[in-house]
Amino acid sequence: MAVFSSTQPSLRARVLPRFPAQVIAGNGITITKSGGVYTFEVTNQVGGSDTQVQFNDGGINGGDSTFTFNKTTNVLSVAAITTTGNATVGGIIEAGVTVKTTPTTVALLPVVGTAGRRAFVTDANATTFASVVAGGGANGVPVYDDGTNWRIG
Repeated sequence: MAVFSSTQPSLRARVLPRFPAQVIAGNGITITKSGGVYTFEVTNQVGGSDTQVQFNDGGINGGDSTFTFNKTTNVLSVAAITTTGNATVGGIIEAGVTVKTTPTTVALLPVVGTAGRRAFVTDANATTFASVVAGGGANGVPVYDDGTNWRIG
């Protein structure tokens, strides 16, 4: 029979063995015996400091000063974000630094049809705002997908 109670910052379990057993404590685990009753205490092993996001760091809890969450303001802070796929953000993206768009060519732009996407091309043949972009030139310009065409701007 096992009796469990969970309180922060530890988990306690009382086990009443019905047969002889070997009991071994480890890192963060304390075992005490009183009157034939074993009490197990597993101490919460927190990685990092207050507000640091917890993550698996080689099999142990980790935290990092450049990866934090403030529950009062609902702000997640991280030093750098890299994605190999799509990233969807609801709301406003506010940048306190320069935002860099990786340059590409007109031929490598994705197929049009998703209005609002932005890119930067290095081979536009014109620089006229809102004109449909075409490659073959030597102009670097920002472009946007209007849902039908990639346009300069």
